[in-house]
Amino acid sequence: MKNLSLLLTIAPLFNLTSQSAFVESSHQLGIDHYHRGLMGGGVAIFDFNNDGFQDIYLTGGQFADKLYKNNGNGSFTDITAYAGLDTTAFHNTMSVTTGDINNDGWRDIFIGTDQARHNLLYLNNGNGTFSEISQSAGLDLLEWAMGAVFTDINLDGRLDLYIVNYIRSQQALLDDQGEVNGFAHDCFPNRLYLNNGDLTFTDVTFEYGVGDIGCALAVMATDLNEDYLSDLYVANDFGAWVSPNEALLNNRSGQGFEPVGPDIGMNAGIYAMGIAEGDYNFDGLMDYYVTNLGRNVLYQHQTDGTYEDVTTNAGVESTIAIQDFATGWGCAFIDYDHDGDEDLLVSNGWVPAAAFIGNDVEDPNRLFENLGDGTFADVSSSAGFESPLHSRGLAVGDLDNDGDQDVVVANVAQTDGEAHTLVYLNQESSEQHWLKVLLVGHQANHDGIGAKVRAYAGERQWVEEVHGGSSHASQHSTILHFGLGAYSTLDSVVVFWPGGKRQAYQNMDADQLILIEEDVSGYLIAGCTDVSAQNYNVSATFDYGCFREVVGCMDPTATNFSLSANRSSDDCEYEEEVITALKALSGGSFAIYPNPVNQYLNVRDQQYLQQEVSIEIMDLSGKVLTSDTFNGQYQWNRGAIQAGIYLLNLRSRHGTYTQRIILR
Repeated sequence: MKNLSLLLTIAPLFNLTSQSAFVESSHQLGIDHYHRGLMGGGVAIFDFNNDGFQDIYLTGGQFADKLYKNNGNGSFTDITAYAGLDTTAFHNTMSVTTGDINNDGWRDIFIGTDQARHNLLYLNNGNGTFSEISQSAGLDLLEWAMGAVFTDINLDGRLDLYIVNYIRSQQALLDDQGEVNGFAHDCFPNRLYLNNGDLTFTDVTFEYGVGDIGCALAVMATDLNEDYLSDLYVANDFGAWVSPNEALLNNRSGQGFEPVGPDIGMNAGIYAMGIAEGDYNFDGLMDYYVTNLGRNVLYQHQTDGTYEDVTTNAGVESTIAIQDFATGWGCAFIDYDHDGDEDLLVSNGWVPAAAFIGNDVEDPNRLFENLGDGTFADVSSSAGFESPLHSRGLAVGDLDNDGDQDVVVANVAQTDGEAHTLVYLNQESSEQHWLKVLLVGHQANHDGIGAKVRAYAGERQWVEEVHGGSSHASQHSTILHFGLGAYSTLDSVVVFWPGGKRQAYQNMDADQLILIEEDVSGYLIAGCTDVSAQNYNVSATFDYGCFREVVGCMDPTATNFSLSANRSSDDCEYEEEVITALKALSGGSFAIYPNPVNQYLNVRDQQYLQQEVSIEIMDLSGKVLTSDTFNGQYQWNRGAIQAGIYLLNLRSRHGTYTQRIILR
């Protein structure tokens, strides 16, 4: 199968026995670190040396950060000094995220700091060491970076960087008794830097309209409106007083964003700290969870593109009592028991706050188990996830290569001196199935950040998105994880690369790690949107160098043909060939009939596609219904497939031809 490799699952590295789902194992693994300071505390789980084992990066605040190398034998080694990362000791570090900024196959590291000294960008040299290049890269502003995300904003195949900043100057509001009853802080603007492709970045914050001046504590680059572009969701502290959370939609021009937080219902004015994403109700749409100093918020994605606060009904407010607020920071959706639905992790940790807020010092971490009916149950204690320590950032990833997700939680110093990073190894003994997917981009960014993967089995569907940073000040592993329940085989797995290009595979066995490389033979564009029983709508895409995408539309008589194209260069010597090919595909030599379809669909080619071609039919969500080899003539029996609009794809070495079909 082209561009698809099956990676054998390595036997579990850490052999533990426990009645609990999680076992805290930091000292056994050789990880002894904590974050010094009240704010910040980031974790990144990633493979810095490409040896197939997930490593751990931890910010230190006023201490040096730590990079722990996974030895692959049940232990980790602190290699911070050898790697050249001990210069973090001279900075007050807050947050961490990773991404391959030059597409050389090695993951680089961005560290957000407070305003006393500049942020840090470490370039991975590919030999176990890093070089700090923030100043030459143009990323050395003196602002308070509480979080950042790598993502490809303009679809040029390079990772851009969005940084969210915190307080510039503090101002408290006082009542008649001189007690604090509100805030009027001045905050640094957030920053968007475009990757120039030469290890430098350009600040386009205000040109792109993303300089939000809320006191941000977290950010996620995510596709909020299902158009396969990276939008931005920003979590702001002091939201009721300074600025609420903001959602910024990428307008597809590659040159701007539109603020839509109030319009789509995601503008909570809270003390927002962290963000998680997952399809908790398995409807194929991403939902979002935002932590808070107080009641957290679960946003359920509606079919009209808006989001509804369903926190209370779902049972995930994560408060301690009516009068005692929890202080939530990191968070993640995770199917810890592989039963097929997304559970929810929250790291809590006390921080000094105004008396009127009323947060509690005793504030353990939470694990909410998804009950499959839209509600959750708090299983923190029985699962072994509670901790009395003051937690901050949280990240998930498979540290021991046993197929389930482990959890790393950063903790800050406490008054009694006890503090250390928590590493929870997942010991859930369920016999349920799973799948892990690692993406490698070629025309997309190498890490596949911004891509979505949808998986289908029976009547179930799953969706996961690759993130360049999320939670609080942290980044989860970019290897996507699917808990599949009783399904040992998937009907299909479909990758949607940034921008929407699809890549589909059928009959995938569970319980393995799959490496999928981007197929660069052509571009898949969904085509015209006006579909009716009286109008054929087609699209075709070709890889002729000067075109990024080509879309042709025509009426049934082929007398009204139009072409639109996005060029990647002005030197288009193949333009006439592309137009000719499109007309041939949509003209009399190529036939798809009848359309609309009653029972049988016929596909015939009389002259043009005399070459190796595959044919597939999928629904609009990307689920592949059938696939086969096409050699000039094909008939499909729809069987009992319900009425609606579907896509027929013909894939050749030149690219992909797509037509929408209607089933009556």
